[in-house]
Amino acid sequence: NVAKQSEYFQKRLSTMNFKNPTKIRIEGLAIGLESSEGGYLVDVSQRCLQSGLMISELGPFMATMFPALTIDQKTTEE
Repeated sequence: NVAKQSEYFQKRLSTMNFKNPTKIRIEGLAIGLESSEGGYLVDVSQRCLQSGLMISELGPFMATMFPALTIDQKTTEE
């Protein structure tokens, strides 16, 4: 399940049009986003939280998500 969901997140995030160049790093279901523009991911994190997606900021250049290892496909797609 972890490998399948990890692959889905990688594909989905890779197709997103981020406003600023953003690197996507995924190891299992540990997902990191890194931007060269300070504060950009703070804005992204706030919009995610408003939509009910928990995302953590690691300073102005990086954000992380840690979905549950038992996440199902339906929830992943939402």
